[in-house]
Amino acid sequence: MFALDTKKFRQPVLVSSVDGVGTKLKIAFAMGRHDTVGQDLVNHCVNDIAVSARNLFSFGLHRDGTVAAACFTELISGFARACADNHCALIGGETAQMPGFYREGEYDLSGRLSAWWKNPGCWTGVESSRAMR
Repeated sequence: MFALDTKKFRQPVLVSSVDGVGTKLKIAFAMGRHDTVGQDLVNHCVNDIAVSARNLFSFGLHRDGTVAAACFTELISGFARACADNHCALIGGETAQMPGFYREGEYDLSGRLSAWWKNPGCWTGVESSRAMR
């Protein structure tokens, strides 16, 4: 849960992004370094909504077969560092362990970021789709 101060934010518009890190995971696996992919994931989402929006919160989804606790700790520290750098709260996420689905030591990530934008004159999804026709 996240409480938005509606006295502070007049006519806020919620904006959000969902992203993954894609093939950068293969580099993380090969290098044995996992803190940077958590940072990349948050930063990808921040860049997707770079419309003068104020970041509110982020959360992620981590799926693996079985991953060592040290690797998971690195991932979370990367998430936390990037959230702090981008002035948003890391409010949680989902972890799903699925032995036999992923190769040992490999995982997948996705993340979400929500922010508010104070411009009440923004386009809605309907207006945007009409403008693209």
